Amino acid sequence: MSSCLPFSFILLSALLLCGECYLDISYTPSTETNLASIITSSQDRESGLFEKSLVTTFYASEGLFIAKQGNIPNSDKLCNTLKSYKISSWEEFHNLLVTRSRIPNCLEALKDSSLKTLKESQTASKLSKVYYAVNGIHALSTTDSSLYDTASLDVMALLKHLQSFQLSNKLFSEQAKSAKSKSSVHKSSMALLAVARLLTLPNLTDAQKAALQSDEAKKILSSFVDCANALVKDYNKIGDDMLSYSSSLTATSLVLESINDFLTALQSVASLSNLATSFSKFEDKKYVESVVKYVLTFRTTTSATSARHVIVLMNMIKSSVLFKKSLPFTVTISNRMFNDAESKKGGQEKPLTLSITNVFGQTCLASNEKTAVKIVSAKESKIKKEGPTGSLSKKDANTFSFDFGAAIRKLEFDDGAHGIYSLKISVADDNLDELLSIQTSVKVLTAIQKAVFGVQYSKKSDEGYNRVTYPDTHSAVYDVSPAQKVKLEVQVRSVKKPSQIVIDFVNSDGESVLQVVPKTRQDKYGITIDLGKEAFAALNNEGQYTLNLIVADALYRKSLIWSNILKINCIEEEDEAEVDYEPVNDEVPPFKPKENIEHTFAAKEPQPLVLFPMVFCGVVALPFLCFMYYVLVSMGTSIAFEREIQLSSLLFMVSLCGVGAVLCLFWWQW
Repeated sequence: MSSCLPFSFILLSALLLCGECYLDISYTPSTETNLASIITSSQDRESGLFEKSLVTTFYASEGLFIAKQGNIPNSDKLCNTLKSYKISSWEEFHNLLVTRSRIPNCLEALKDSSLKTLKESQTASKLSKVYYAVNGIHALSTTDSSLYDTASLDVMALLKHLQSFQLSNKLFSEQAKSAKSKSSVHKSSMALLAVARLLTLPNLTDAQKAALQSDEAKKILSSFVDCANALVKDYNKIGDDMLSYSSSLTATSLVLESINDFLTALQSVASLSNLATSFSKFEDKKYVESVVKYVLTFRTTTSATSARHVIVLMNMIKSSVLFKKSLPFTVTISNRMFNDAESKKGGQEKPLTLSITNVFGQTCLASNEKTAVKIVSAKESKIKKEGPTGSLSKKDANTFSFDFGAAIRKLEFDDGAHGIYSLKISVADDNLDELLSIQTSVKVLTAIQKAVFGVQYSKKSDEGYNRVTYPDTHSAVYDVSPAQKVKLEVQVRSVKKPSQIVIDFVNSDGESVLQVVPKTRQDKYGITIDLGKEAFAALNNEGQYTLNLIVADALYRKSLIWSNILKINCIEEEDEAEVDYEPVNDEVPPFKPKENIEHTFAAKEPQPLVLFPMVFCGVVALPFLCFMYYVLVSMGTSIAFEREIQLSSLLFMVSLCGVGAVLCLFWWQW
């Protein structure tokens, strides 16, 4: 139907289940570019720091160093800021040192105090300090100027000192073995990274190399391999298909990087490579799939630190030989919606397309004559219809297709081919250890063949309906009042019964004021507009309303929106008794004045006699009066002022008189 709109009430998603491990997401160059832009956007223009933080700058610079092959934007400003940066902890010293070593010509010399700090920390009582020192020395030795001479390092002493932090569970703690020592994923990763940096120092002497390859060193290094095996198992499951370490992307990144760097360093030394063979967790496809799935959940992050972790980890997995046999597959299925009839417009329907690559979008199948990709079953979930099966044709080394629409239209069904079909696809290839089984779903759509809308006043019989067929509309306006009801009827012809039919009432301002779902009556849908019912209270305002019809279903190619199908005029009916009434002056006021309110007050209480209080006051005051008579009359006491009266004396006398006056007034008032 020409004026139908696309229906998108239900989003169909693939369900991917298999014996082999694979994902439905991938890590492509565009993904890495987006992550690098996230890091770049966090850089402060004035200082060059990322998020104005040294820690973030430490991580971000490494992410950009890998993603952009050493190109760190605004490196001059960043270098100047780092040169003047004041540090307050060992971690800041390490982060500052390593970050400056990544910027060309930013670390050309080192202060004697810094060299002394690096030397003293090699025997520190805290594992983190030893790691910061070894990692800092490694960073210095890899600069163009080679700012640290590693010939003075006692590598065996360093290995033994690092081993002293190892506990009985093979993991490491911050403090050397003691009653308070507690194993830590973070510290264990630091220990492995420190050993990896020792083994990969670029300017080791022959004596140092011989020491690292001695039987004593091998025994120590084997304990670190035990640590790697214990550390890799200390993860947290997230659901059934993801895992992380300490429920943190930063911790996950540190653990995986430390184990990979340590084992890679062992493999780089011929006499030590056999030690790495006892570690095989990175060859576990299910484990790697779970880790990668967790890491890629952060591919849309807005954090510069998280973006760095994703870039570094995915590049590590891509380039490390440890993950060569366990790179997870990515399966992408597209074009999963088909029609039960060929389009009259002649448009070509795209076939079902299956793409299989590794997580980096690279070819992973042998794609030879033994490669077989087949749909082994296609069942409609509700009605149990059987869909087409067969082999997918090869488009290229990674892509296979099947014209599911054409194949299902060739089949005959009693109630039509429409439905949601569950597909099982098997993939056999020389590069697969076992048969790859994929489960997904496709949707076969149908269309509305005919729609009829009828209207009549409720007092008439069902034969009195005035009907129109889509896309025609009714020209007459129907009056609706509390006494005059209007019946509506909808008929829809389709092989699939619609799941949603809505009649929309729009007022003169174009606002939708009411939406009603008609009742099902056999193969028809009907409703009666009754302004006396609460359901139609929104139509109580007088005026004209326009009706629209919406018919939809998840299996319809397009929903039917029938606009301006009918107009009704809602009126408020007048009472006939009120119309014939002639007003007369026969009103009798229902009100009359009320009687006056009379209040009754209580009688006054009798007042006490005044004589007794006066006698009491005289008796109480008599001693004082006698005393004053004696002082002033008998003794002849008088008050006199000196000729030179001081202001303070005068104020004192005035205040005394004031106190006496207040007492008298108080007594008089009472």
